[in-house]
Amino acid sequence: MQQPDGSYKVDYVLEQVSKSGFKTKRTAQEYAAQLELESAKGYDIKANPSFAEYFEDWYTETKKDKIRNTTLVKYIQDSKRLYDYFGFEKLKKIKRIDYQRFMNTLDLAPDSVKMINRRYRACIRYAIRDGIISRDFTDGVELKGNDKQSRATQYLSLAEIKKLLSVAIATRNPKYTSSYMIITALLTGARYGEIAGLQWSDLDSEANTIRINKSYNQNTKTNGPTKNLQSIRTIIVSPTLVKLMLELKQNGSNFIFGSVGLKIPPATNNVGSVLRNLMKKAKITKKDFVFHSLRHCHVALLHSQGIDWYAISKRLGHKDLNVTLKIYAYMLDEDKRKSDTLISNKLEKIVQQNVQQNYNN
Repeated sequence: MQQPDGSYKVDYVLEQVSKSGFKTKRTAQEYAAQLELESAKGYDIKANPSFAEYFEDWYTETKKDKIRNTTLVKYIQDSKRLYDYFGFEKLKKIKRIDYQRFMNTLDLAPDSVKMINRRYRACIRYAIRDGIISRDFTDGVELKGNDKQSRATQYLSLAEIKKLLSVAIATRNPKYTSSYMIITALLTGARYGEIAGLQWSDLDSEANTIRINKSYNQNTKTNGPTKNLQSIRTIIVSPTLVKLMLELKQNGSNFIFGSVGLKIPPATNNVGSVLRNLMKKAKITKKDFVFHSLRHCHVALLHSQGIDWYAISKRLGHKDLNVTLKIYAYMLDEDKRKSDTLISNKLEKIVQQNVQQNYNN
């Protein structure tokens, strides 16, 4: 209907939706037709939350009780980014170009931008299924990121890995469990939370296995869920590692790596400090080498012994083999270089033998 000021107003009675301010009758009719179409498709045309509010509600109701505290922090940071950029801009008003501009502002490493976008996309797809919006404005968005923000991973050579392991074992003291956690990381490839969360009931000293089915939260100082379902696994370990772990029984903690005094595992910054000291003793200098880097060291050890990639993937608790191959692509590249050299040498040998045979004939 036309307003006194000459503009037009739409009243969609069925869903009790009203909007005014259209400059022409045609735009008002198009809006009414769109409302009717969306209503017919099952979309809730009354619901009109902001992007930031909906995202916060979404992860609170669907993720909060299922994820680790470290992962929850990422969702909280994602929510803050939305509030900072979009404010209370309604979800229905955001277009692909708006979202593209938002993603372009993220001065983060490309991999971080991809992970953030993945979480936002999951929320938007949920909103579509929820009938809040009818289109996915995250679809087709170009992700950039800042390569300068990427932390170059520092890898140890096999000789350096063995030296670090040797120093950690030689200087260990059961009263201080950080060295034991470092040794365990080198020999299992498990994550910090998985190692810190290990309890004596998880160790089978007869079968030489450890059961990984929880992850330690250093903020709450309690165990929580693993990174994902695939992370739940039982892995074989060396008898020597089992013996080293059993040395910690004297500390009287339910946690294998619980300290003498507090009875809880050391925090990541404490373990990191011990790791740096051990590397210094081993005369190893690597920039940005952290506890998680020990996971790469374990893979390098297994790979050097001819362990196949599928077995490595299962041991690490990855979702599938593709995840493993993507993360450790640098090792595959090295394999290819070695294979190329081997192929070249073998083919050259065959050719030379054939040439020599023809010459003799």
